[in-house]
Amino acid sequence: MKARHPVFRITGPALRLMVVSVVAVAVTACSQSMVLKPEAEVPPPLASQLPLHIAVHYPEEFRTYVYEENSDDRQNWSIDCGPSQVVLFDQVLPALFAEVSHVNEIHAAAGSGLDAILVPRVEDMQFALPHETRTELYEAWLRYSITLYEPDGRKITEFPLTGYGKSTTSLFSGREDGLNSAINEAFRDVGARLTLGFRNNQAVRPWLLAKQAEAGAGAGP
Repeated sequence: MKARHPVFRITGPALRLMVVSVVAVAVTACSQSMVLKPEAEVPPPLASQLPLHIAVHYPEEFRTYVYEENSDDRQNWSIDCGPSQVVLFDQVLPALFAEVSHVNEIHAAAGSGLDAILVPRVEDMQFALPHETRTELYEAWLRYSITLYEPDGRKITEFPLTGYGKSTTSLFSGREDGLNSAINEAFRDVGARLTLGFRNNQAVRPWLLAKQAEAGAGAGP
């Protein structure tokens, strides 16, 4: 004779409490998830152009970069920054250089008349929400590395490029809108730092002086 296992039935208030608890957990998980695709809205920088022909190469991991995080506090975060980063540099670089082209490979530009190839890469991204920092700010920190190559692929120099952006809860009550605004401000900051700081960047200046000397020698009698 088979042993009979006791059957427990949950009814009444206990059942209602269990259902409410499960729903609350599901709602909490959904409320913590976030999917963003920020757009770079960067006005043309006011800067005098350098008389250089620069090609830009966007690595695939740069073009398709997605910040992802899945932790207890940030469940299923996905922030698609790749396309916006390309737009950012495509808007900023023509204001900095007299001519800007695109190349698919670093080593494919030898003999093309280019002065250099510029390659941006994502180093780090960090974001903060008001309840995490106990402030009224949505914040974004972006860090890139910029590498310059000779047209034949030889590395010239490399330097960091950072940006910071913030927005307030008084302007944006929702996480998505607030963080989108902060990221856009960080994009603007990156663009401004690149255009205003490129000439005096200690890593770049020796190369710029050498290019100016070459141009001066070529313009001689």
